[in-house]
Amino acid sequence: MWPGVLYIRGIVWPEELPQEESLASIVTFFESLGYQQCDGPDLEEGFEKVALFADPEDDYPTHAARQLPSGWWTSKMGHDGVTIEHDGLACLEGRRYGKAVSFLQRAVG
Repeated sequence: MWPGVLYIRGIVWPEELPQEESLASIVTFFESLGYQQCDGPDLEEGFEKVALFADPEDDYPTHAARQLPSGWWTSKMGHDGVTIEHDGLACLEGRRYGKAVSFLQRAVG
C-alpha cells in the first residue's frame, strides 16, 4: 500500500485518507486500522506493533515492519515483496530504509 497509489497488487489505499507520500499519511492509515502511537519497539503482551521507517533527513516514509508474537519482526522487502523475519529493527536501518522513527500498537486477542 502506498498513499496516492490506489491499487498495488490487489491492495487498495483508502480514498478517504490523505493521498500524500508522508509519514503522517502512513500513521493516519495505521490509526484507521486501530493502531495508536506508542513509545517504542519493545514486545508488550497483548499488543501488536508496527515500526515505520523514514529517511532521517526529510521524514519521507520508506518501510514498515510488523512485530510478531515472538518479538521478532516481519517485513516485505524490495519490489517483489519477499517476506522476511528479523530479530530487530537495526538490521534494516541504513541508506535504503532510513531509520525506525515511529511506533504504533493495537490490542490483540
